[in-house]
Amino acid sequence: MNYIFLFLALLPIPLFYLIYLRYFTYKIAYSKHLEYFLAGIFFALLLVFLSPYLKEIFRFSNIYMIAFVNAALLEKICAFIAIVFLQKFFVKFTVIEGTVTAMFFGLGFSAVENIFYSLTFGSSIMMARLLFSVPLHLTTLGIMGYYLSLRKQCRDKIYIYTYYFKALFFSISLHGIFDYTLLSGGKLVYLSAPMLIMMVVFLEVLLAKSQTIMSFDVLKGMKVRFEDWLTVNRQSRFERWIMQSMGLPGVNSDPFFFWRPGFIRFFGVVILIVLAIIGLSFRSEIITILNLNLNNQEQIVLFGVFPASISLIMVLVGAINPGFFKNSELKMPVISDVEIETEYGIEETFITYDISSANCFLRTSEPFGLKKEVKFRFSNKSFSSKELIGVVVWENHVDRLEPFGTIISIKKRDFRFIFGFLVKYNFYRFYKGLIFLLKLPGFEQSRILFMRPITTMQEEKYFKAGDTIYKEGEEGNDFYLLKKGSVVFYKYKESGETITLDSANDGEIFGETAIIGKKKRETSAICATDCIVAVANRENLDALIRNNSFFAQSLIEQLAKKINTFNKILVNNIHSLEIENITNQQFLYSAFILGLVSSGTISDVKKELIDVDMRIFKDLNLQKEDLDEIVKMCSLVLDKKGNMRQIGNIFDHSRILELANSILENYAVNFKK
Repeated sequence: MNYIFLFLALLPIPLFYLIYLRYFTYKIAYSKHLEYFLAGIFFALLLVFLSPYLKEIFRFSNIYMIAFVNAALLEKICAFIAIVFLQKFFVKFTVIEGTVTAMFFGLGFSAVENIFYSLTFGSSIMMARLLFSVPLHLTTLGIMGYYLSLRKQCRDKIYIYTYYFKALFFSISLHGIFDYTLLSGGKLVYLSAPMLIMMVVFLEVLLAKSQTIMSFDVLKGMKVRFEDWLTVNRQSRFERWIMQSMGLPGVNSDPFFFWRPGFIRFFGVVILIVLAIIGLSFRSEIITILNLNLNNQEQIVLFGVFPASISLIMVLVGAINPGFFKNSELKMPVISDVEIETEYGIEETFITYDISSANCFLRTSEPFGLKKEVKFRFSNKSFSSKELIGVVVWENHVDRLEPFGTIISIKKRDFRFIFGFLVKYNFYRFYKGLIFLLKLPGFEQSRILFMRPITTMQEEKYFKAGDTIYKEGEEGNDFYLLKKGSVVFYKYKESGETITLDSANDGEIFGETAIIGKKKRETSAICATDCIVAVANRENLDALIRNNSFFAQSLIEQLAKKINTFNKILVNNIHSLEIENITNQQFLYSAFILGLVSSGTISDVKKELIDVDMRIFKDLNLQKEDLDEIVKMCSLVLDKKGNMRQIGNIFDHSRILELANSILENYAVNFKK
């Protein structure tokens, strides 16, 4: 009978190997898998050998202490030491390899444990281990392996210690809680099934994320620290997060679950569900045949709940989409201003929505220069940091496939920065993000934390001095944010002259009036200097107005200011036009008189000529042929717009005016006489 129990104790090993086969063959490394499996067996045997001595040291009667100390703490510390030691011998490996090999360590560890319990404690205990031990160690050690693999990639001490902590905390906590539900008995036993499912989902998330992380060799070839690569990699996800939250079209989200089971997996799920139904229906007969001593709760868990749970595990394994973690971000980006002191003592302000203990990513338009040391501080509406010292370790302002910006590595991090700012910042981000995602009261106001023009305008364009950004009369489909430089706005008169209406400097928005009014451009925008301009379309502007009340208010104030400026310029130009019009009228009438006199049509001058009234044609009672002669003479002097025409050297503008005025004066003298 012991051979049957031994067979049943080892049966879960190939079962779970087949369930997770897609990961075990993701990148074939059988030698590593075998070494970790054998290491798991070795350390499990070592723990079995030491267990009598450990029991003398850790004597507990409390179930909670037995679950968390005797089982979870001792086993996971042993596994922690073993995995850290083994990873030292694998210099070149990926995070997913580190996770998978730790899972093999769990398989080897649970194989020994199953055999030990089946031979020592009898069939009842062995049946519980049959279902519990293998998935428990497989998942918890897989989680530990993931964080220890990340730790191996890091160079920053805070990151290393954080991953050490996570590796121990999650594996010990999950193991302890799971064992506590089993050892406590009663109705708490039913919680072991959802606990197991939760651990499987947790591991699946980490396995999906691990497939999106660059290998150690690639990062080394890129000469980029892992911490900095993580920061760069998050930026595109933050941008998509913002676009999706704005509800902009064309920004599709990747599904979290992406399950495409093959026939064998689907068939296995169906078989396990059928076995669960049969097990619940005939559990008394099965208990009698196997001579097991189980209470009612244990029978339901073993023969009904857990077969169904294993079927659900088969559904979950491989169902979480790696693309979700490649293109999506769960954390809400919160904008902070970064005030940087330049070498000339001038402060420049940039923005960031990604601050970590190791670095921050700045939205910059021009490079600082690699390895340059800078002094800076973070600030937002609620709190700010002290002055920090950092070094520029990464920059990109050329490759459009990568985020545009600068990474500054933080050199000196003391207690005040970590707990006085960083902890507050992360708690604030978590708190506001929770309100926003759950749509709790006040969630609409949270939009202003990540929605500013600069965060919604992802495309950048470069213009040289003298380049035209847009022309008067064009369709207005885009608006612009001037990140660097100066832009002047012109309006062209019919005469061909230009009127300078306004200008824009760093940080100002322009071109939005055509979008709001849904009309053609009323001005032309020309670069006065070399400019860097961020561009966005109508949907982005609508989203900003809809989601950021402060921006909408600022936009109204800006539009009112522009209207006021344009009105002043218009009034001044109207006054100039009136003066010009009077001059032109005088010139026109003088030309008419010159034409009348030169044609010899009239011999006397009436008062209407001196008053320069247009009724002269009616009052003079001229014949049609005389009018034609006048029109012919005037057409030689004026064009259709009433402007002076020059034909060769016959007509001279100043000379004709002089003659016309002389004629008027002579006629006036004669009229008085």
